Amino acid sequence: MSTWPLRLGEPGRGRAVGLAAGLALALLLVATPIGLVAAVDPSRVVLAVVVALVVAVCALRVDVALLLLVAATPLEAAVSISANPLITVTKVTGALCFASFAIYAVISHRKLRFDRTHVIVFLILALALLSTLQAREFEPALSTTVRYASFVALYVVVSQLIGDYTLQRRLAWVLSISSAIAGVIAMRAFLDEASYQATLPYGDPNDLAFTLATTLPLTIWLMRERWILRPVVAALIGVIALSILLTYSRGALVGLAAATLFLLATERRRVQIVLVGGLVTLVATMAFLQTNAERVEEGIQAKSKVASYNVETRLEAWDAAVELASERPFLGVGPGNFRAHYGEVAGIPPGAEALGVVHNAYLDVAAELGIPALVLFLAYLVQVFIRMTLARRWENGLPGFASAVRLSFVVAIFSAMTLSEQYYAPFWLLGALGTALWAEGKVGGERPLTPLLVRGPRLGDAGEGTPPQPGAADDTDYDLDMRERLVEQRERRVAAQVRALREEQQILDSRSEELAAREAEVVRKELEASGGPARRGWALRELERLVAERAGEHPDRVAEWRRLLGYLRTAADSDGFLPAAYNAFVREAFGDLVEGDGR
Repeated sequence: MSTWPLRLGEPGRGRAVGLAAGLALALLLVATPIGLVAAVDPSRVVLAVVVALVVAVCALRVDVALLLLVAATPLEAAVSISANPLITVTKVTGALCFASFAIYAVISHRKLRFDRTHVIVFLILALALLSTLQAREFEPALSTTVRYASFVALYVVVSQLIGDYTLQRRLAWVLSISSAIAGVIAMRAFLDEASYQATLPYGDPNDLAFTLATTLPLTIWLMRERWILRPVVAALIGVIALSILLTYSRGALVGLAAATLFLLATERRRVQIVLVGGLVTLVATMAFLQTNAERVEEGIQAKSKVASYNVETRLEAWDAAVELASERPFLGVGPGNFRAHYGEVAGIPPGAEALGVVHNAYLDVAAELGIPALVLFLAYLVQVFIRMTLARRWENGLPGFASAVRLSFVVAIFSAMTLSEQYYAPFWLLGALGTALWAEGKVGGERPLTPLLVRGPRLGDAGEGTPPQPGAADDTDYDLDMRERLVEQRERRVAAQVRALREEQQILDSRSEELAAREAEVVRKELEASGGPARRGWALRELERLVAERAGEHPDRVAEWRRLLGYLRTAADSDGFLPAAYNAFVREAFGDLVEGDGR
């Protein structure tokens, strides 16, 4: 992907001015941290230079900034960059990504696209800010709100990737690789007996399992890659699936089970996806058990000892969340403040450890942000799910990508029933991808957009609406394969539209014939009621002559007239004349053909 455009005014002069501005910004971003760090600790200058270069590259390449944010999401709990909870990897990369995109949008004059889901996301953020102001413990409330703000930035940026198939594919790769690395780190902690569950050093195993479980369908989707890459994808699937199992997170497993049933119920032709994922998971599990069976058994026993206690505490937490939501229905107790109120509501003695979260994302939102925020959150989920379904129906995006995104979203929705994951990236990243895919099929109404080969503006294109140039750098073997698949996909769509039009025409023809028969029957009954014909009316041969002579003037009526003539033959006498009672019907049915006749 080429760098994003730096255009101000005329193309040539604008690019030069934009490049100069970008380089000046990059130098400023590089020089500032170097000077600060060198003054305090010269030994860290090298690290500062590396960080500054990363910042500079991200400032010039919004796609790199976005991929960096996505990569940081699964690894957030693997590193700690500051003791201050306001400074985490996700928050820093989120701020960097949004700043990069803001600079890009201003310089390139890109028209940003916002819709009702963006309004919902920002309204939730507004409620979180208001709730923070009245929270009992301000620091965790502010930290949680800033964390959510970083995901708002993620949603805004990713939802603009309309038609950018290359970057969407890279997102799937980066997220899968990062999740696999997080899984390896978590399994290492499990094997080193640092924990009886696979977990990251600064995180909770349930949070890790949720992120990995929502990534797994996208990783399985990557099995569509070239044959040379499929062993790599299979390894990623094995590591991610095995890591999920070793977290012993029942919430994640419930989400995966629900997604599997959903897939089998809605897309049976994709059952091979389940088989591939299951087979790779089985092989990875069996291989791991061959060398670590004892450690796995210890983990299972440790988990079983606290299983019943976990169920009891979660039920108590749910009751407490309902009570807190009823006491403060409008703004809740404040983001991240459930822990501060749980002890009082649940009757836990002072000094005893209190639950930090509700272990139910929906009740957690209601308790911490209030009922209006819960309604908005549910509206967001419903709206995004509908959009994903429409994108899949319209076959938007790369083949099968919309289906994989929707499946990951199903995992998130069901896992959130026993896990508090509303402040984690999957909900917002997947929702943004679903919105971007849906937007490909929106022009005025809910109708398919232009052919898929005519891609929309990309973050890396030379300008808004610029079509991809054949023979460009992206014209690799993989891209040719993708283009071929997209052409086949378009051909199937056109064939389906042709079939639908034919079926619709058949229905219209059938209704027309039925209506003509009813009209003829009405005329016959009127004739019988009047006591029979008093004199002759139109001759059928005359009507047939008029239809034949003037067919060219009324091509859209010819078929209908010929069908009517067939019905009228049953009412004509032996000489081919219609009863006079049919004259009014003939004038009405044959219109201009008989205009001016006195009958």
